Amino acid sequence: MPREQWPTRRVRERMVPLGDQVVVAPHARMDGVLGKLEDGEAGRVLVVQDGEVVGIITPTDLTRWLRRWRALDRSAR
Repeated sequence: MPREQWPTRRVRERMVPLGDQVVVAPHARMDGVLGKLEDGEAGRVLVVQDGEVVGIITPTDLTRWLRRWRALDRSAR
């Protein structure tokens, strides 16, 4: 959207409904999140609890998590 239209536009005109997003529950397994991101379903996964967005997981977040998990796995050996 061109900058000059910002003052006259509303969020609802550009937003994507929650029902159209890739969502998981807070207790979902990380491999499931990885699968959703790898499938190209979305560039992010929304974490939803009781109909409310409580978090967002991006590919960058997942990369950081994998690095930490691998480091912990190596140190446990």
